[in-house]
Amino acid sequence: AGDPDMARKNVIEAWGTVEEALSTRLFRVRMPNDHRLLGHRAGKMRDESIPILPEDKVLLEISPYDLSKGRIIGIQSKIELTEGGKSPRLSADADPSAPLTQQ
Repeated sequence: AGDPDMARKNVIEAWGTVEEALSTRLFRVRMPNDHRLLGHRAGKMRDESIPILPEDKVLLEISPYDLSKGRIIGIQSKIELTEGGKSPRLSADADPSAPLTQQ
C-alpha cells in the first residue's frame, strides 16, 4: 500500500474560535480569516470529555481536500481561580502562544 502517515502529513493545522456548540461532539468554528467550518472532537478529546464552550480557542486539523470540516485536536485554555480560590475555571481569553492542552 503506501505510507500510513501520508494522510497525517497532508493536513492543515490552524487555530479557530468556537462560535456555537451544535451537539456534544460538533461545533461551528470561525477561523481568523472569517472562514467558518464544522469541527468535531478527535479521539482523546472525546474519550476524556474535555469541555468545549463557545469562545474557546481550538486547534484544528483540516484536510486540504475539504475545508468545510475539521478535527478538534486541542483546546487552548488558561486556568483561573474562581472566587474562594478552590475550583479552577477554564477561560478562553488566553493568548494562542500560551501552553496548549492537546491530545
